[in-house]
Amino acid sequence: MGKFKDLTGMDFGRLRVIELSGKNQHGQYMWLCECSCPDHNRITVYSGSLISNNTQSCGCYKKDCARNLKIITNGCYADNVCDLDWYQ
Repeated sequence: MGKFKDLTGMDFGRLRVIELSGKNQHGQYMWLCECSCPDHNRITVYSGSLISNNTQSCGCYKKDCARNLKIITNGCYADNVCDLDWYQ
């Protein structure tokens, strides 16, 4: 386990860290974050996911990307790749 780093007030993508939420059973730090989306959802995220940029929003970014894709009538997009599970 690495040295503790206080992430309070830091921004990671659309997320701003509000406060330390605690540790899980493996000793990993979890942080309460607020998303900058219109809903201002709050989620709990592991330090590693924030620092590595694996988690950057409450899920709104993925939905925004899906909304911006030009979907063809058969449910496929761009290069005719179908991946509808990605939207859920």
